[in-house]
Amino acid sequence: MQSSGLSSWWARETHATLRHVTDDIRRLALAIVPVKSIVRVVDDHVPPMTVGWSDRDISYTDFGTGRIAINPLPLVEKKMRTEEALDVVTGFGIHEAAHSKHSRDRYRDLIVIDSDGIERPAFRPMRVAGWLWNLADDIRIEDRTTRDWPGFRAYLDAVLRWMWNRPQTAVSDDPNPHLVRQLKTAFYACRYPDRWRDRLSAKMESEVTWWMAWREDYVTDAVSTKETIQRGLDHLALDEQTASEMDGLATEEQQEEAAGEELRRQIDRLIAEGVKGLVVTTCSSNGRDDYLILEGDMAQRVETLIAEELVERKVIITGKGVANPPLFISKPTETTESRRAYIGRPNAESEALRASLVLRPSVPQYDHKLLRRGRLDDEEVYRWAMGDYRVFSERVIEAKPDTFMGLLVDLSGSMAGPNLKVAQRLAQLFVWALHDQTGIRTRVWGHTGDLEGDSVDIFRIWEEGDPLSRLGLITSSPHANNYDGHAIAWCIDQIKDEPETQRVLIVLSDGQPSGTRYGGEPAFRHILGVVRAAHNHYDIDVIQIAIDKHLDLDHQVKMFGSNVVPYVKTAALPRQLTRVMGRFS
Repeated sequence: MQSSGLSSWWARETHATLRHVTDDIRRLALAIVPVKSIVRVVDDHVPPMTVGWSDRDISYTDFGTGRIAINPLPLVEKKMRTEEALDVVTGFGIHEAAHSKHSRDRYRDLIVIDSDGIERPAFRPMRVAGWLWNLADDIRIEDRTTRDWPGFRAYLDAVLRWMWNRPQTAVSDDPNPHLVRQLKTAFYACRYPDRWRDRLSAKMESEVTWWMAWREDYVTDAVSTKETIQRGLDHLALDEQTASEMDGLATEEQQEEAAGEELRRQIDRLIAEGVKGLVVTTCSSNGRDDYLILEGDMAQRVETLIAEELVERKVIITGKGVANPPLFISKPTETTESRRAYIGRPNAESEALRASLVLRPSVPQYDHKLLRRGRLDDEEVYRWAMGDYRVFSERVIEAKPDTFMGLLVDLSGSMAGPNLKVAQRLAQLFVWALHDQTGIRTRVWGHTGDLEGDSVDIFRIWEEGDPLSRLGLITSSPHANNYDGHAIAWCIDQIKDEPETQRVLIVLSDGQPSGTRYGGEPAFRHILGVVRAAHNHYDIDVIQIAIDKHLDLDHQVKMFGSNVVPYVKTAALPRQLTRVMGRFS
């Protein structure tokens, strides 16, 4: 199969990213982001449908819960190139989004309301009726969508090719073999009108011709949804054995309804399940309609990473003699443990720190008008004739900070324990001192490494608008290796476009870089190169607060130059910072 290649215009980085991700959990979390974006292009309903991965090898749209579930199998099984797999799941997303946009009004045709005002199924068996409607409507909605977005046809064609190439394993215990055989004929006639002879006997030509006409009548709106479904059911029932099997399915559904299953939920379930043994509708890899791809724990971890907005980026500044692994950036979810780890406001200390910081001021200028003395204001001279002598103005120059101060906390294993508790206390001290101060904005990141293979793992700990309790994530997050230079470079890249005239990054660390092929003198040189590039190219000053009672100051200087503040105790920190930051103001 050849990739459509069209996804490069909306997911250039995603293709390259997924090639290097080896674990399925991160792979799925990263891939859903561009798929969600393209779903929103097609389906513009408000509120939007939620989009996530299906835990089984089937995609479906659930109007009841407002959810679109995408079949992850092409990405999980890794039998095709990343670009091809991503195009297929994108096609799934486009198809289901088209259902959300174009099928809502026709869904109502599956239900009738009796004289007592109670909803009843419009057809029996609903499992087959829903399948027939889905088959015909698949073609109609794709036709409508590609009229609006012609470029999306390639993705939908990628899905058809993928489905065609799936193994066609027979189901040995199929309870409805005659029905399945007829529905397969309908499927190939409608979805593969140019290729059906490769899968069906030539004797089926008249049957194929009937289903093609049935499809065309619906797509062109020559007949209604209800008439289309009923015509399909009537045609299937012409075969006595098929009719008998359909009666059995209808009886099962009536028993389920009598047992209390809510009608709309039953319809959604029956459509999602399809007809047992009809592999072509679910694209099952093993011939079963219930092929489970994502186990409970795996599905939950994928959903967690999606909620945490996981993205992958390349390193910003590569280093010689050191590894340059990918960057994984996420915004961790607060937990009971992290909230418990939050210390609270350090009142006296925060006030001392606030007073000690020497920040570069901005100089807004404005006129204070309607004064009785000062510089004559030509625009107010008319007042003099009325006896109002407030005809002067005064130029006021008000100095205030204009600073962005980021904090990056080393969350590595060597920091775990007392050092990390100090780092969290200092981070909270900074945020409490700065977050509500006019003219200053701040943000907090944390970093570790190699959580899932070789990687730089960066956490967005606290941003404007977040609850301050998120700072408890500093001590409760995972602690592994660290690639300080790469993490600092990413933070610099985030800060460099901020509008403030002064931009500072405070690094809270023990200054012991240690990752896979990242450490020692090569890592020291890399970090120093990043620090110098920040200052020389972006006017961003990087300051390290070195937290380690066994501190080797020579090592810290090799990484941060003279911008090192050895942590002794919190009370001494304001005076130390004043001396360092005074050089940059």
